[in-house]
Amino acid sequence: MILSGIFRETYRKVPCLTALPGTRLEMYRCNAKGDTVNDADCAGVLGINADILIKECTFAHFKSGGIMIQSLPQTMVLIDSCSIISCRTGGIYVQGKASRPTIVKNKIAFCRSTAITTNLDVDANVSHVQQYY
Repeated sequence: MILSGIFRETYRKVPCLTALPGTRLEMYRCNAKGDTVNDADCAGVLGINADILIKECTFAHFKSGGIMIQSLPQTMVLIDSCSIISCRTGGIYVQGKASRPTIVKNKIAFCRSTAITTNLDVDANVSHVQQYY
């Protein structure tokens, strides 16, 4: 699956993909490209208290970050072997008290902020992350 940009005027209103509470999002070998023409404040994936599985995907040119997640302790979050390129606000952002996301083997390049950001109360398992400037 290739997602190339966000359609017309909706680019200022929604992320590329959204997973709402009680849902499950599984992405495998997908390419998502943000808005490179209108300088829109968009994100690649926004997950809100949903089960998230993202493997071997590429996220590029998202001004508000590649992957943004609000998680609960009982929701499953796995971000594995992804490439996040040229996202301004950051690569991966996770928040949620006592949540336990797993973030492994990702490559994050040319982001203007930190590669991975979590809140203090997130118990993340982060390993084998490569960051390029």
